[in-house]
Amino acid sequence: MIDPSIRLRRAILLHDVSLVKRIVGNNPQIIRNPDFGDKSNTSLHLAAREGSVEIVDFLIHAGHEDISISRNADGDTPLMVAAASEKVEVGELLIKHFPWCVPWQNKDGLDALMLSARHESSTPLIPVLLSAALPDPSLPNPTALESPSTQAKPPPYPHPLVLARDANGSTALHHASAAGALKALRLLLMAGANPRDANAFAWDPVQYSASVAAEVYFKNLVAEWDRRRAEAAEVEQRRLGGGGTMPPAAQQGQQQQQQEGGAGAGGRRAVVGGGVRLVTEGLEGGSSAGAAAGVEDAFGGVPLAPSKSWSPVERKGPGTPTTAGSAKTTDWRFVQPGGGTRGRAWSGE
Repeated sequence: MIDPSIRLRRAILLHDVSLVKRIVGNNPQIIRNPDFGDKSNTSLHLAAREGSVEIVDFLIHAGHEDISISRNADGDTPLMVAAASEKVEVGELLIKHFPWCVPWQNKDGLDALMLSARHESSTPLIPVLLSAALPDPSLPNPTALESPSTQAKPPPYPHPLVLARDANGSTALHHASAAGALKALRLLLMAGANPRDANAFAWDPVQYSASVAAEVYFKNLVAEWDRRRAEAAEVEQRRLGGGGTMPPAAQQGQQQQQQEGGAGAGGRRAVVGGGVRLVTEGLEGGSSAGAAAGVEDAFGGVPLAPSKSWSPVERKGPGTPTTAGSAKTTDWRFVQPGGGTRGRAWSGE
């Protein structure tokens, strides 16, 4: 006869909800069922990794996490496993039932937000994580579904999650930049992430850009972030100083911004929801980006990121070729009659 623990794992892998219910009903003591050959993943870890929403919901209500939130050998909670496995629906369900474990970190210092940022398909989890009510530090850690700490006050700006660091000192913005997740970059910046924060290796998030085009896009967002901070500081200084009129420099800047709003021939400027203005002057494929600007995604009306018609590496032109082989085609600009190397500039005299 097959051991019930093995049958339970097989039922979860097969997404057989009725069989899982029958096995757990006959053997309630094995509901957690840690698999010591697979990082001690419990039944909820396995169901979260497989993306079975019905089984996850059943296990939660059957008391899987009544004693404590389960962790595997890497320190991952089921929510972290769902984020790393790009199972958005399961992640949303776990956040709904266990919001207090959102800021928890594993042995590498990674939390659910960092794992969502480094997996582009998990980007829809980011606004859900940021909107989850964080626990009050003055209250004990909850161990039940109905916990008073779930009624904690909304987090301040910047959000504490975007300031958290992993074991290498990297933030969620570092991970989003390295993964090339452009939507995640915008969401994290809107939540107060600092693009100037360097990790333990003295690298900031911009330096981890996955491609040249993504780096240009990120730098445009950072430039707008700097401008917004300068404006906020100016407003605060004016408020504390008690001045009633706007300084001439600020008036001139406001006039320039209104003039630029008409989108000249040099590029397109668009103000998006959340206070981030996308600047796309000089980007290859700007017309396609302009077409995509009218389409809003699910994240608070923020336009879609530049389409992958210009972002991937295959459309990136050569830098400064030194040999004919490094250019896309062999033409007279890169080949000297006497050899294959590119010669010095010649005046023609």
